[in-house]
Amino acid sequence: MTNLKDLEIDHTANGYYLPTSVQWEYAVRGGTTDTWFWGNDSTDADAYAWYWDNSDIVDGRTTHPVGQKKSNEFGLYDMAGNVWEWCEAGSRQSLRIIRGGSFDFSVGNMKSSYLNEVLPVSCKNRFGFRVVKGGRPESQ
Repeated sequence: MTNLKDLEIDHTANGYYLPTSVQWEYAVRGGTTDTWFWGNDSTDADAYAWYWDNSDIVDGRTTHPVGQKKSNEFGLYDMAGNVWEWCEAGSRQSLRIIRGGSFDFSVGNMKSSYLNEVLPVSCKNRFGFRVVKGGRPESQ
C-alpha cells in the first residue's frame, strides 16, 4: 500500500486492534517504572533500540529488522526506537498518538512515558504499528 488515505480499517476484525496509549505504555514498561524499560541510563540504549546514534549503518539511517536488539521484560522487541508506533485514537480525530521513538530520533524520544502526536494522514518510513489480540478495553 502506498497511500494510507485509501486504507479502510475494521476495528472489530478477528479481535485485533491498535493498543491504546495506556496499553502501549504498560507493554513497553514490562513491569518496570524506570525512565526506559532497560533502566535509567540512556547510554544502555544501543543494546535495546535503533535510534539516531546507532542506526546509520551503511546507506544512511533507516529501519532495521525486528529482533536484533534485546527485548523488554515481557519479551517484546523494538518497543523503543526503530519505528514510532501508532496507538488507537479513541475520541481524538485531529491528531494521533505515536509512541516509542524511531531510528531517526534521539534516545530521549524513547522514554517509556514519552508520546508524540501527528496528523492522521502522516506517512513516513519511521511510522509502524503492532496490534493487540483480545478483548478491547471498556472505554473503547
